[in-house]
Amino acid sequence: MDEVLDVRALRWLDACRRAVDRQRALLRGYDGGAASTAIAASGAGGDVTLQIDSDFEKIIIEEIQRSQPSSRDRALRIVTEELGTLDEGEGTDVDWVIIDPVDGSKNAAQGNPQFSLSVAVADGPTMADVWFGYVYDFGTNEEFVADHDGNVMVNGELLGAQATTPYRIIAFESAEPALLVPGLTVLSTNGTQEIRVIGSIAIALCYVATGRFDGLVTCKECRSVDAAAGQLIARQAGCHVYFNGESPATADLDLASLYRLVAGRGPVGSRLLDVQATIPLVPR
Repeated sequence: MDEVLDVRALRWLDACRRAVDRQRALLRGYDGGAASTAIAASGAGGDVTLQIDSDFEKIIIEEIQRSQPSSRDRALRIVTEELGTLDEGEGTDVDWVIIDPVDGSKNAAQGNPQFSLSVAVADGPTMADVWFGYVYDFGTNEEFVADHDGNVMVNGELLGAQATTPYRIIAFESAEPALLVPGLTVLSTNGTQEIRVIGSIAIALCYVATGRFDGLVTCKECRSVDAAAGQLIARQAGCHVYFNGESPATADLDLASLYRLVAGRGPVGSRLLDVQATIPLVPR
């Protein structure tokens, strides 16, 4: 079903797919401890950079640069968790490219297979300006894509309409058990049956989009790289996404901005804001 995408979106999709092919080959070549070996320096975002973060980032940046037309009239601003902000080319128009090469680094370091590549492209500096989103889940080998025309695809197939559901399964991310207790107490009174923690905000947002989760609450503040692609996929699938309780138009894409994020379909998202408000902020 790639034919539903326009030429511009297909160019970005091809770059992401080439990167995933190379990243999967790299995973097969790691020895047992390579993915969990920390690099001495921290990334631009302040978090510890693992070997897998550095290797995956190099690949996706190479493929993005390779995908650019030689005569392009748009500048490129790449925002990535490890290297920070890279500006390339000239032009009055700018393609913002927001990359998390490994969303779920702690999973990768522990040998848990569920982590993702997250790539978003925007025509402006806020979450509302994102028009292309790509998330690849290496644990399930699933590809999630959204574009500006409202197309949402999972493994190349258009996602059908998702029904609004009551609270059944709510996901939490960046959750420290002791601080999570007040929020769980609130959830226990509204019919929530179970909670889930994936370890990747990007993947969790895709699962809200597909109806696998009814909502998502983050406890720690996240950065644009964690959520930019997944939030578009969720919004284009009909979900509401809130950044610090506000709309995506208030959320900047730069690496310095921090957000507590909530997502859900129908009234679920707004009600989860009340849940999030009871949870003490987990320090980064």
